[in-house]
Amino acid sequence: MALGFNRTFKLDLSILSTALQAYEAKPGLSDLSLAEAMGVGGEKGTGYSRWLLACGLRASKPRKLTDLGSLLMSEDQHLRDPGTKAVLHYQLASNQYSEVWWSLIDYIAQHREIEARQAVDQLLRAGIGTNNRKHLLTDVRLFFDAYLDSDCFGSLQVIVEVEAGRFIARSPSYLPSLILGYALYARWEAGLQASTIPINNVLTESGQAGKVFFLDRPQLLEKLRELEFRGIVKVSRIADLDNVAYTFDGTALDILRMYYQGRG
Repeated sequence: MALGFNRTFKLDLSILSTALQAYEAKPGLSDLSLAEAMGVGGEKGTGYSRWLLACGLRASKPRKLTDLGSLLMSEDQHLRDPGTKAVLHYQLASNQYSEVWWSLIDYIAQHREIEARQAVDQLLRAGIGTNNRKHLLTDVRLFFDAYLDSDCFGSLQVIVEVEAGRFIARSPSYLPSLILGYALYARWEAGLQASTIPINNVLTESGQAGKVFFLDRPQLLEKLRELEFRGIVKVSRIADLDNVAYTFDGTALDILRMYYQGRG
């Protein structure tokens, strides 16, 4: 799914919040009606309708907020909380249909760095954007802009520009264990693994929390131990492999709700 249009509308969380509130007030909005409700042009309304979909905040059919979108509306409707930003980073990075985000996060996690000029070539080699290079260029710009903007994902410090056009991966400056727990369970609920998963898979599989957040093994184990203390997972060793068992009697959104309720 391409996010780019004839013009570049970067991921501005304050505008995304306005779009989120418009959908909550009136489910079923068309892109044009959304633009009118937001007070923006039709093309920008379409762009932010796409952003809501890519972030998992609205459904495609029917066009209404998802449960995640509704939770953010009730707990952080302005999308300013650093935990919310970490969730949105995860949502984009684990969404295989947002091809540019999925593929670039995967590449950066493996190589720990990337040059902006490499990104387009890397994506084209993967068969992404070959039918519309203009949209591809726009999407790559959107990707890097989101991590440069301190009001967006820049404050997470997960992808940092160390010199002009060269970026490196870092573990987030802010990643509460409950946000990691949300990501683990959201992936599990998608039906992509059994009741346990090897820790190595959490670190290396595309879309998994350890890889998306660029964690190393000690960092991941520290967060898992905190989640184990809360009864959300259990870390065990089976056949010489460290595994994570999903032991929480609740959902990913329940874990995220625990995060918001525990603030302050």
